[in-house]
Amino acid sequence: MRRRILPEGVESVDARLLKPHAVVLPIDPIPLMRTPEDSRDGHDGAVLVGTVTEVRREEDGWITGVTSVELEDGEALEADCGVMIAAQECTEDLMVIASTNLVGVTIGRRPCWPECGEVVA
Repeated sequence: MRRRILPEGVESVDARLLKPHAVVLPIDPIPLMRTPEDSRDGHDGAVLVGTVTEVRREEDGWITGVTSVELEDGEALEADCGVMIAAQECTEDLMVIASTNLVGVTIGRRPCWPECGEVVA
């Protein structure tokens, strides 16, 4: 299923904002990980469970991809953007990211954007 991974141009619950076209999209499949239910951080303890393919940027600013594993009730997706290439602006309240690579996705229960993991047409 094609699912929402992360949006560009929308502030996250942890005060990050990806500028439009900030995410460098992968050409090859990227890892799909899953965290244990008791994980306190988005990627802690994650294990490989599948892949994300056909990653693309939608007209509404969302980055989406096809996941090889179904999500369970209450689970969402958390993007792993690896090293941030450039942060244009950082204040006490917001980090504005100008460029970053999408290197993986983690299934978890604490998404930075509530819509992460939603199925799209």
